[in-house]
Amino acid sequence: VSQVNDLSGNNNNATQATAASMPLWISNGQNGLGVTRFNGTNNYVSVADSSSLNLTDFTVSAWINATTLGPGNWRYVLNKGNYVVGKDDIALTIRNMKVAGLTANASYTENTGSGTAVSTSQWHLVTLTYDGSNLKGYLDGVNQWTTPDTRNPTTSGQPLTIGTGTASGSYYFFSGYIDDILIYNTALSTN
Repeated sequence: VSQVNDLSGNNNNATQATAASMPLWISNGQNGLGVTRFNGTNNYVSVADSSSLNLTDFTVSAWINATTLGPGNWRYVLNKGNYVVGKDDIALTIRNMKVAGLTANASYTENTGSGTAVSTSQWHLVTLTYDGSNLKGYLDGVNQWTTPDTRNPTTSGQPLTIGTGTASGSYYFFSGYIDDILIYNTALSTN
């Protein structure tokens, strides 16, 4: 796949950084339509920075079907920034086989994963919300953790990447399928 189209009307289409980083497009995803498969080694897509992606309050979610998850390893589902204090906006990850996430500005708030483990070879809905007071992680619609946070994410100008992210100068790639990414400029509730 060379481009994944944004259906929101904001024209935040995801494109390939290089041919070598191109994930595979599989015709039967979670919703019966196509899905993108990431190899866990070098596959990702990138969305150019846009004012519609510079969020303060937010909900980000995606359906994932991981083929491998290692304990202690970050597996980035999506990342807006590059995990450098002051340059990271939002990261939705799997760490220690659990939903994890962070927001950042001059400092950062992070939850490194707690709650129910994400199983491999099964579809899961992973979600991260921020309402100006709390960062929350959800697995399959059930709140796994809440971390107090009153610092709004910065608007770093960094692209949004799907299937990878960086931490301490290293890239961490997702291995498996990512489908139906949704990004809202508000913290949705479970209601």
